[in-house]
Amino acid sequence: MAMSEVKQASEENVALAEAKIKKKIGYLVGGLDRFTGIMEQLDKDTRNEIIGSLEKESSELAGKIKRGVFTFENITELKDEELQPVLRHIKTEDLAKALVNAPAGVTEKVRHNISTGAYEALREELLLCSGLAEHKIEKNRGRSRRS
Repeated sequence: MAMSEVKQASEENVALAEAKIKKKIGYLVGGLDRFTGIMEQLDKDTRNEIIGSLEKESSELAGKIKRGVFTFENITELKDEELQPVLRHIKTEDLAKALVNAPAGVTEKVRHNISTGAYEALREELLLCSGLAEHKIEKNRGRSRRS
């Protein structure tokens, strides 16, 4: 009943409601942070294709995007104390799938940040995953990033 009646709200109440709504939904659309967040969710080939197109239009913007996007390969740039808690929460089988054909630096960084026993289990899983399709590898790299 109360909602069906027309009422006039004070200017102050409207301003407060507007401020709360803007805060909750973020009225700005776009922006570098939002764009890099989307880029992080894309597969490697699509991401590289978009960045390649951006480089033709604006090498400066493409550079900012490259620096802002965290990829699986960026694991090597993490401090050990940042990486270790993340590795503890990733299943060995998922990590192995993500590490198939990974750059040596990434594999070495992971090896350096897990226990000897965990590394042995990981090596066994890697042997089982050696013939994994590229799209499954990329899927697990994305899953590892979000874990």
